[in-house]
Amino acid sequence: MKDIFYSKVEETLTNIWKAWDKERQSTFISVALIHIDKLGVKLPKTVDIKSISETLSHSSLIELERYGFLRKDDEMRGGWRVLYTFTD
Repeated sequence: MKDIFYSKVEETLTNIWKAWDKERQSTFISVALIHIDKLGVKLPKTVDIKSISETLSHSSLIELERYGFLRKDDEMRGGWRVLYTFTD
């Protein structure tokens, strides 16, 4: 089911990603890395979550929240998480 879903939205997601400036892309990647770390996935030692969480772009965070990609979450380092939903 997830493969079918992804195949239907892949082009749209690619177009959205290409439309974002580097700052917005970087902000999204940073929040995703923080989220992945919180889920317990082992990241390479070169990924410094503390440093990443301290350098998030406020304007990009607000913009990504407005379009439904992120949401505020006080339990996450940096205060944000990737917003996603998918059910089989």
